[in-house]
Amino acid sequence: MMTLDAVATHTGREPWRPNLAPLYSLITLSCLLSGYFLVDTYFFREPTPKYADNGTTFILRLRTPLDSSLPIKHGGDRLIQAISAVKQQSEELKADIAERLSEERRYQSALAAFMEQLDDAERMIATLKVEVASLQHKQSNVHRLAQ
Repeated sequence: MMTLDAVATHTGREPWRPNLAPLYSLITLSCLLSGYFLVDTYFFREPTPKYADNGTTFILRLRTPLDSSLPIKHGGDRLIQAISAVKQQSEELKADIAERLSEERRYQSALAAFMEQLDDAERMIATLKVEVASLQHKQSNVHRLAQ
């Protein structure tokens, strides 16, 4: 028998023991995945029996979550209605903008015509002033000659 002092200095090693943490984590992961697929299949996708045309072959068809989820379907319908309403409003706004742009072009053409008439009137006033000044000058010349 070995003494207690000899046990502390013994060079023999313990046998190799495998690390069980990866094994435990893989077992846990597989259990979680199995649970997820069971819950997903039986609660969310609602397995439904379906028979072939001849009535003999049983087929298990899994619905997608959107088929069985009425709130999501109604939400999608509301979203489509909202998008349609916004699209209608955008079409109305486009028509209103086009109408306002045509009015603006019409006003700009009317303004250009008015500015042209104003320029013509200013030229006519300037020529009339020149004619009035020349007539006054002639009249003053006639009065001077008459005196």
